[in-house]
Amino acid sequence: MLSLGASSTSANWDAIDWQPIEANVRRPQMRIAKATREGRWGKVKALQWLLTHSFSAKLLAVRRVVRLAMDVVTGSDFGPLNGLSRVKGNFHARFLGEGMAARSFPYPTYPPQKPPILHA
Repeated sequence: MLSLGASSTSANWDAIDWQPIEANVRRPQMRIAKATREGRWGKVKALQWLLTHSFSAKLLAVRRVVRLAMDVVTGSDFGPLNGLSRVKGNFHARFLGEGMAARSFPYPTYPPQKPPILHA
């Protein structure tokens, strides 16, 4: 597994072993699904925070963006992958640098509400 820190500047994108990274993301996702099924909403929220702040999830997000960009660029007339190697080389600096805040999920998970009681 590749270990990166704030001082690591020579990380090689192709040297990353993606299986443990995917496992580190899949594990909290499965725990979130289980907690949701069980109605443990505090646990769901805590696990969502853990997942959105994990370095492994950020790495996978960058990989998805880079793969999508590669699919778009390689199928067009732009020639070689303009700037994508730079994106790959500096992926850790963008996510470990100052001022980078993790975003929450696109929508919050709320517990189901009981219907209102109508008094006659």
